[in-house]
Amino acid sequence: AIGVKLAHPNRPIDYKYARYDLKEKKIIAWEKGENRRLEPPKGASCQVVTDEGFREPAGNWKGAGVAVPVFSLRSDRGVGVGEFTDLLPFIDWAKKTGLKMVQILPVNDTTANYTWTDSYPYSGISVFALHPMYLNVEEMGRVKDHKVRKALSTERERLNAKTQIDYVAVMEAKWAYIRALYKQEKESFIQDENFRAFFEVNKDWLLPYGAFCALRDRNKNSNYNEWPEFSSFDRK
Repeated sequence: AIGVKLAHPNRPIDYKYARYDLKEKKIIAWEKGENRRLEPPKGASCQVVTDEGFREPAGNWKGAGVAVPVFSLRSDRGVGVGEFTDLLPFIDWAKKTGLKMVQILPVNDTTANYTWTDSYPYSGISVFALHPMYLNVEEMGRVKDHKVRKALSTERERLNAKTQIDYVAVMEAKWAYIRALYKQEKESFIQDENFRAFFEVNKDWLLPYGAFCALRDRNKNSNYNEWPEFSSFDRK
């Protein structure tokens, strides 16, 4: 959002969009066509809610691409489901075949009931949070407990042998490893500069999301209207 103080608020404003290179600190392209015009506001202020997209100087860009659900990119490294790390070789393949775009189906967290009904990708509980199902848990860190690592290895072999995704079993296997890793690394994780930076940038959505997840688990119910307390949102 951009706020602009007008020296002459009663006059129409002509403007045009440009593409600015942050590294070079210069405009690299102006949009084509006539200037856009904003008529004088009738009140003390004017808020432009929406506008047309950038008019490319060379016309609208066209390219071929491929759409794919991440859960279908199953590999031996995964635990019964395609994972974010499986996107990397898939993108390499797309580049080699001359494709210009990779579109993925929704990957937002859908955890509401901890049942197979959560597998529907269009029932996100957040527009920001990604689904833990797609994490490659071993890329997050190595759990020292041999029993935890052995359990994950056993479940990987069992779940990867299935022809279909066992959503509940995949989630249980991954959460067991994630919780063990968090318990092991909690103190250093909380002090990590990268985590602190991420938290500061994302706390506007991260705090209410975290509170919702904690209350959902505490009440064993994602329907906040049925919670005995904190059923109405309050940032405090």
